[in-house]
Amino acid sequence: MSTPLSTAISTASNTKFQTAYSNMTAAYSQAVGAYQGVAKVNPNDPSIQFALAQTAEQAQDTKTAIVAYKRFLKLAPEDPTAPAIRQRIKQLKQQAQLPTVSTG
Repeated sequence: MSTPLSTAISTASNTKFQTAYSNMTAAYSQAVGAYQGVAKVNPNDPSIQFALAQTAEQAQDTKTAIVAYKRFLKLAPEDPTAPAIRQRIKQLKQQAQLPTVSTG
């Protein structure tokens, strides 16, 4: 059974969570921009492309993540992680095709 106090606490908690999540996503988006700048200076460094891809995923920037992962594979096709990265690209492409569901 929900009481006014528990409802207020839950609402406040949800608001704080949403704010923290938004701040985190914004920070990852800024990091993506920084990695993109570094990648322009060092376009042939696969480790930068990999870091950009992972950071873009955290920022929910699927398009940038896919492009960076593909660039990584082009630069380091024999890397031991290449099979897993190819699989991740497939997953990201599938996710990008799913319709988004509004939660509120």
